[in-house]
Amino acid sequence: MAFGRSWIVIFLCLVSLQRTFSKLSFFTSSTSPPEISTYKSRWATQSSTRLPKNQPQTECVDSYVALNFTGIGLQRIGDRFVNGPRVIELHLNGNNITDVSCAAFDHLPNLKVLSLNGNNISVDRLLLFDHNGLRKLVLDDNNKYCGDDFIVDRYLRALPSLLELHLRRNQITRFTVSLKTFSPRLTNLYLSGNKIESVDFLDYSPSTLTHLHLDDNSIGNVKTASLMNIVELTVSGNKIEELCASGCSGSSLALKNMPRLKSLNVSRNRISEIAEDTFVDNKDLELLDLSVNKIAKLPSKLFNALLKNLLELRISHNSLTSIPNLCSLQHLRRLDLRGNLISAIFRENFCRHMTHLKTLILADNHITNVDANAFALLHSLHTLDLSSNRMTEIPAGLITNASSTKVILMRNNSIETLDTLRNEKSHLEELHLQENPLLHLKVSWWHAEKLPHLVLHLKDRQWIKQAENKTQEKSEEYCSLKKENTDNVWV
Repeated sequence: MAFGRSWIVIFLCLVSLQRTFSKLSFFTSSTSPPEISTYKSRWATQSSTRLPKNQPQTECVDSYVALNFTGIGLQRIGDRFVNGPRVIELHLNGNNITDVSCAAFDHLPNLKVLSLNGNNISVDRLLLFDHNGLRKLVLDDNNKYCGDDFIVDRYLRALPSLLELHLRRNQITRFTVSLKTFSPRLTNLYLSGNKIESVDFLDYSPSTLTHLHLDDNSIGNVKTASLMNIVELTVSGNKIEELCASGCSGSSLALKNMPRLKSLNVSRNRISEIAEDTFVDNKDLELLDLSVNKIAKLPSKLFNALLKNLLELRISHNSLTSIPNLCSLQHLRRLDLRGNLISAIFRENFCRHMTHLKTLILADNHITNVDANAFALLHSLHTLDLSSNRMTEIPAGLITNASSTKVILMRNNSIETLDTLRNEKSHLEELHLQENPLLHLKVSWWHAEKLPHLVLHLKDRQWIKQAENKTQEKSEEYCSLKKENTDNVWV
């Protein structure tokens, strides 16, 4: 019965779509029919900035239409490519398009999203589009030609409604367009994966800009005087050497006058110096990523009381020899210090104010000594990772004192015995000890009432599966050899 109803619904949808498309006359004589989706798009409202994650293939909704010409071998988009006042999205990804007529979209008055990912449009023609209502323009992974200097310095006409501009991985070396003139309402700019060295164009960016992605370029100096409304800034994978509030010297990022900043990613740079007043204007900061740099020491007052809203701090893969002063970060929930040179953990490293910390990652350090009370004040700690260090035993009392912790990872250390667990009492649920030289495990002293929920993880399932496969291979090899020997017996 349900199967029959499904066919009726599909039939009605197809009939409805056929009527709609025959009225709209979407396609010119030279255009191949695309995949068609009809739905109530978020881009139909003024406030929207994102596409639906899952676009239905055929949804019977009296609303807007998305056309998908992905990967059908198009090489040029001519005049009035498609006709249709109800088309709101047009996807032309993964073709061989090298040229787009300036009149290509004249008969799409309600077009909001245009995506031309993965084509062959040259850099000097990337912004030669004309559409007053366009809100999202995606031009990633174009310009596959070889060359040394690719400049984006011109545009056909301003796009007054544009909110998002994507120009990632286009080998752009210089971007000199005045965004304030070209896209006065722009909120999101994505220029990742290019070869840009100068960001002077930011001096002419609109005040509406809130999300700026400049990762994986060749940028050494960023001035943020014109970025007062930035909420998210990503400059990972560049050549920045210093962070400061203002008055930086050399290759640096100055963070003064950015009061709305919530997310800052400066990972994979060359940062070795951070001024004590760097974050004086960034009181709303929630995520800070300093990982994969050359930081050996942090100023004692760097994380002052002003950063009370910080939720996640990443300082992994640097050269820290001790845990920095983080006591003022009262709302911190996740701290990642993996891949440093820390050798010891003391009770003084963590303060009673850090009551919201849930995840602490100290893996891949040089830790040999851990105070039994080191984590006693972290009353919300759920997961503690001490993997890949140099610990030879689990400190007596550590598990009992870390009373709220549910998961402890001590993989790949040098732990040979678990005798120190004899008197532990805790609600710990998982203790991971894979890749340790544990030769035996005494169970005579194990008190289930003291550790009622504990599960010990001594081998990974993947390792067990590999061992099973090797055993099976050896068995098959033996059987094959035995058969071969049997076949060679003379009767």
